[in-house]
Amino acid sequence: MADDGRAQELRERFTQEQDYIGRYVALLQRRTVSRQELSDLIRLLEKYGLLNTDEKKRWPLSKQAFSTSNLQEMNTRIQQVKPMVLDLLQKVEGELRRVNELPDLKEIFGALENDVSLESIDDIGLRKKLEEQIKGYNDLEAYRSSETIGKLLGIAIVGVIHWIEARKYADLQRSISTIDDMDISSKMFGDKSDINVLRQAFITLMALFDASMFDIVKLAITRDFTLINLFGKSEKLSVEEISKFKSFDNLKDSIIEKALKEKYLKEILFNLNAQKIALIGEEDEFGHLIEMVLRRNVHLHNRGIVDNKYLEPNASGAPQYNIYNLSLGSVASIDAQYWERANRLCQNCINATAEWVDSLT
Repeated sequence: MADDGRAQELRERFTQEQDYIGRYVALLQRRTVSRQELSDLIRLLEKYGLLNTDEKKRWPLSKQAFSTSNLQEMNTRIQQVKPMVLDLLQKVEGELRRVNELPDLKEIFGALENDVSLESIDDIGLRKKLEEQIKGYNDLEAYRSSETIGKLLGIAIVGVIHWIEARKYADLQRSISTIDDMDISSKMFGDKSDINVLRQAFITLMALFDASMFDIVKLAITRDFTLINLFGKSEKLSVEEISKFKSFDNLKDSIIEKALKEKYLKEILFNLNAQKIALIGEEDEFGHLIEMVLRRNVHLHNRGIVDNKYLEPNASGAPQYNIYNLSLGSVASIDAQYWERANRLCQNCINATAEWVDSLT
């Protein structure tokens, strides 16, 4: 048969794509703001008078890993500081523009970089150190002139200011970067956030699952064309329409494509289940598979908020697949436990369907 092994290829392709999504989630979870980055941020905020001791005590710091609520509370407080950081950064940028055109003063005050601050620039001790350092340049006779020393001293002091402001600018830029990273990190794990990592991964997983199921079922009908009755509706083709196809295989492919495109994933799963294919493992029920599709729909079309379509009623009017007892308007969140189940459901369903296709002759 021309497509021997094709079902196995489709199954392996899905497994590989699923693995990449899982690794992507793990990567993002590792790349959140670390406690060291947060500690450095707090140190810089305190250094520049943007965080006092009383306020620091209210920050939800702990030695344990960040919980979602802890991360979000920390971010709320950090975002309150951000305007002050930006305001100070703007002032520092102004200072840097004023002293931006300076000669290379590294040799003149380089040794003093760890011994200066804005408050000590006019200190007599600093001036003496600068004078002694400048007088130490014996290679040039001109440096011995008191007039030259005065000029160089003035330049050096301005250079020290430049260095201090440049260091402050770098610190503040780093602080803003950490603050922004913290904001993203808190939203990556917020239940109602559009960029929640597991939510985005779930949507991607379901898109791959949908496409893979379509391809596998298409292969099944190609192998046994009588299965078209399970997925297609009765449709008549005129001789003229049939004559437009170059071969019967082209005609068959067109019929299969059209039949499946008119079906939603949910309908395909119901049809396969009717064939007594064990789409789910022992840990789950078929209802879990359908609920997963419905949950995918509310995340795609309603930002994850439970709607009436999700609460699809049975014959008695009760929600048929509301396994998790969600209420109208609540968020159908994707937590770690649900993410694990979704992966298991998809993998089991793909494996079972591929095995079924392999059994067709």
